[in-house]
Amino acid sequence: MRIKKLLAGLLVVILFTAGLSTQQVNADKLKDEIKRSMQETEKRKEALSNFHEEIHKKFDAAGYDASLSFSNDPLFYQEKLEVIVHIKDSNLMKQREKIDAIVKEAAKTHKLGKVEVRIEKAQKNYESEQDKKLRKLHNKIFTVTKDILKEKGLEASGMIISSTPNQNIRIEIRQHDKSINISKLEELIHDEIYAATEEDIKVEVREHIESAEKEIAWMPILQAVHQEMRKHFDEVSGFAHSFHPAPLQIIIKTTLADNRKTRKTAARMEEYVHTIIDVKREELNTKKEPYTVIIRDKKHNKLN
Repeated sequence: MRIKKLLAGLLVVILFTAGLSTQQVNADKLKDEIKRSMQETEKRKEALSNFHEEIHKKFDAAGYDASLSFSNDPLFYQEKLEVIVHIKDSNLMKQREKIDAIVKEAAKTHKLGKVEVRIEKAQKNYESEQDKKLRKLHNKIFTVTKDILKEKGLEASGMIISSTPNQNIRIEIRQHDKSINISKLEELIHDEIYAATEEDIKVEVREHIESAEKEIAWMPILQAVHQEMRKHFDEVSGFAHSFHPAPLQIIIKTTLADNRKTRKTAARMEEYVHTIIDVKREELNTKKEPYTVIIRDKKHNKLN
């Protein structure tokens, strides 16, 4: 009886160890897969950069006043890359065949695959009345904010106004007198902006030294997450990140519904994000910083 118990216990240990071993093998396999994918992405980016440079030089040499854009995302695999050539002079339409040949030859040289070329007359950029109104509003907000900071003896290293999902202004200030209450400063700026514009705008003030350096260090990592997630998951519809409040939040927006099957997909997405970050950290030799990953469904609810 005792021997049977020992054998049963040994079997449990063996199965548990085998399970851990399988998990490690799968984790290593995913890590290697992502490393290869990231290398392919970097090669693709270099090829696209060289493609742009060659087209620019050839257009200049031929005297073509034109620019390029893509109707689909050129960074990731496409059955066909759609290149749009924007020309400022309608007479260049007569050179359609030559322009088409230049683009396709450069695409072949840099191994970008099949290419479809579309030549269009460049549109003049007219500012709409709505854009004018928004520009004037933002200028007013910046002016009010700068005046308050100047009055307090503070200097902004950067100010960004965002309109989505709600209007907010993010202000980064250089080192300041620690006696200044950041919350009260945010409240003061908010109230002065409202008095000047009647706009209820969320205000966020952060110290440059505590935030900017950390954000700069995270940028290549976040870019890798952005690129690789779009490359591997068709369900990904957008990205966001926030350093305030800490720790960093990395948000993956998706077209997924909320059910048992999609929650498994969300778990796989989260695993991918963690692995991409691990791989990029190793590459950059950066220290580990805390962060959280949030996968949102099509209704913006958290899936993981």
